[in-house]
Amino acid sequence: MASILVPASGYYGAGNNLDFTVHLNEPVFVTGTPSISLVIGTTVVQAAYVSGSGTDALQFRYTVQAGQMDTNGISVGTLTLNGGSIKDNAGNDAELTLNSVGSTANVLVDAIPPTISGIEVPNAGFYKSGDSLDFTVNMSKNITFTGIGTPQLEINIGGTNRIASLISGTLSNTNTLQFSYTVQDGDHANDGIIIGTLSLNGGLMKDAIGNDADLTLNNIGNTSGVFIDTTAPTIIGHILGNGNAYIDVMFSEGIFTTSNGSGALTSSDLRLNFTRNNGSASSVSIHSLKKTDGGDLTGGETTIRVMLDITGIPNGNETIEVVPVDGASIFDLAGNAVESSQSSGTVTLLDMCAPVISPTSASFDKYAGAAANSNVTTTLMLNGKTLISIANGATTLVLGTDYTVSGNTVTILKTYLTEQPVGTVRLTFMISGESSQMFAISVSDTTPSNSNGDSDSTPTVINPVIDQNGVTLNLNKIDTMKSSFTLEVTPKDGVASVSIPARILTGLEGKNAAFIIEIKTPYGSYQVPVNLASLIPGLKDMLAANNLKAEDISFKITLTDKSGNKDFQAALANGLPNSQVMGAIVDFHVEIINSKTGKNIGTADQFNQALTRVIPMPKNMTLMPTQWGAFSFNESTKKFEFIPAKKVQIDGVWYVMISSYSNSVYVVAENTVSFSDILEHWGKPFVQLAAAKGLVDGVGDGKYDPNRSVTRAEFTAMLVRSLGRGTSTGSTSPYDDVKSGVWYFDEIAKAKELGLLNFVNGNSFKPDQLLTREEMASMLAEVISLERLPITKEFVRLDDYKDIVSVDAVYLEDVRLMVKLQIMTGTDANSFSPKGETTRAQTAVVFIRMLQALGMIDR
Repeated sequence: MASILVPASGYYGAGNNLDFTVHLNEPVFVTGTPSISLVIGTTVVQAAYVSGSGTDALQFRYTVQAGQMDTNGISVGTLTLNGGSIKDNAGNDAELTLNSVGSTANVLVDAIPPTISGIEVPNAGFYKSGDSLDFTVNMSKNITFTGIGTPQLEINIGGTNRIASLISGTLSNTNTLQFSYTVQDGDHANDGIIIGTLSLNGGLMKDAIGNDADLTLNNIGNTSGVFIDTTAPTIIGHILGNGNAYIDVMFSEGIFTTSNGSGALTSSDLRLNFTRNNGSASSVSIHSLKKTDGGDLTGGETTIRVMLDITGIPNGNETIEVVPVDGASIFDLAGNAVESSQSSGTVTLLDMCAPVISPTSASFDKYAGAAANSNVTTTLMLNGKTLISIANGATTLVLGTDYTVSGNTVTILKTYLTEQPVGTVRLTFMISGESSQMFAISVSDTTPSNSNGDSDSTPTVINPVIDQNGVTLNLNKIDTMKSSFTLEVTPKDGVASVSIPARILTGLEGKNAAFIIEIKTPYGSYQVPVNLASLIPGLKDMLAANNLKAEDISFKITLTDKSGNKDFQAALANGLPNSQVMGAIVDFHVEIINSKTGKNIGTADQFNQALTRVIPMPKNMTLMPTQWGAFSFNESTKKFEFIPAKKVQIDGVWYVMISSYSNSVYVVAENTVSFSDILEHWGKPFVQLAAAKGLVDGVGDGKYDPNRSVTRAEFTAMLVRSLGRGTSTGSTSPYDDVKSGVWYFDEIAKAKELGLLNFVNGNSFKPDQLLTREEMASMLAEVISLERLPITKEFVRLDDYKDIVSVDAVYLEDVRLMVKLQIMTGTDANSFSPKGETTRAQTAVVFIRMLQALGMIDR
């Protein structure tokens, strides 16, 4: 072997050839496949014989493989015959020693592709229309991009894909790519943004050797705190305070005085327009701004109490209007400005010249054991005049014996009312200046008809009353022209109850069928619709069994603070070990009472529509955590389970609105969940959110197994639980292969009852069969129909999915609906994979998107 010619100096990448020429002192003949050993990095490889037999120059070649690296120069080893031969024409074996081998010190190998080592993301915070979201993609080595277009970074904002464009700059021999997206009107992301994929837009990205870049996104910064809000706050209403002392101006969201979402409003941020209209008040101005509880503003309030300075006494002709001083003084947390065109609307001031009595009516029960057997009070605003006397017809009441006066409060004593006949007592308050006010007291007597103390005796009820923990409500306070009325109840030992006769609810329903009575305690509220009786399954049978009519019953609604209950604390610790309770643990309970006897004839645990319960969060909580959920206690499993809920901020305080078809013990908790096997998975944010809310569980050892397929039984059980409609209580098997006693029996029976399983043919459910994506679309479409979600009429084409022709015709419109609502998308840009198996990651994603589309959880 006279000499060895080696490859030229330089870098060689994957697919490049390393060619060696062995020169001999005479022609030789080659059989078999001799090879020359090479060392690339620390790996020994073989350059195989290629050609040259019959000549004095033999060619050997090695093709570089992906992943190989040698930055110090390759090494040439020995020549091996591998069972072959190298002989001259006379048959003499060639001497195999390699002589005069060329230098390979600069023959370098780099077959490792450039990778994305990390992505820098925008700082956590709120971004509004016009703000820039800037991203920096860091590469593991320098790259060069070639092509007509430029790379693009896909981001997802509130379920909508957007493109962050490349910021102009060099695309040659650089290890950083900078992208930017300008927030547009209509963009919203309340739970952070999601980074999708890096697209080359038809171009090529290679390193200096020619290795194609690996576009897998690694080490993405945390975007869960990057919130997008492009909606400007608006003024949504007002309430004029008693005596024209203030006007509460209500905004659609928390507001601040600076565009960076900080600072409390001051009087200079608002302007008050006053119109006299020949009124007796000469001017009105803003004195100060306060919270509704009278405290100083801190920023972020949704209701601003505008304290008024009034010169003169209004006579009811004067009007005021509160507006922003301009369009650049009041902002939401994201910096969206309240437009100058916003207004409280024209508000007429109260007539303060005439005396005012409030309330104008009350109730009194002559039965000593009744809650309404107490003194009756009213407030009299004299406005500079004097109370002369109080008369009942021609009879004047005696001050100190029949009534008392303390400041503006007039108290009619129960000793006087006990002597009055059943019916309405109309008292005339005579006031100086020849004016008067009327106060009507409805007197009843519910004393049992026999006197032997028999609890089964039937009392004579003259007028039904609402009992608030022993305090009788004046029904005249309820204004059905409004949408709701709030009963604020003071708990006793953590228990607050309100008894409402069904006949009162019926009367209110006749005036406003959509009217709501909200029972409010410091730790929770219950929004009771006036058609409550019609929402209780089996109530007619219960009434018939007790020989009662609907007007013979009352509903006793009880809210109990269970925060100190050790059983519930243990259930949380065992079932949700990472949870942190926010607010109180509250038991919501409804009993059905025989109004004649006071006996309990049953409970209302289930309803035909979802009712709203409200749990307030701690007042010092400025932001709701990203991972939180509302949970109801399952008495059968002794576990807390997912229940639909949304958050709302009122006057700077967060509240969680729980929507449920059943009464239970409810709790709101921060529930931080993470899984080690989804850190780089596309579905990570959805899986984490679904797990935090209790929609899905891990598989153990801190893992979720996102790519594992789910069975029909598994998906159906999770879907039914996500709807919060409970499970079936029947024992009849819905399918031949779904036997009573199996873990999924109740959920599948409930799904069949709700009409979610129309894709199943015949009497066999096949619970262990893996669920296809088109079958999943069918079930989700049935949920949309069940919940009666309004659907727009625009037609969505599915032509971009090349495999859409393989969808079973019966599922095609279900798939179209899912794509239209963005509950399901393709498995990639060109494929829907209708026959593909549903994975655990896909399950988490569609549950979150479905509940968001239905308005059952926050977007």
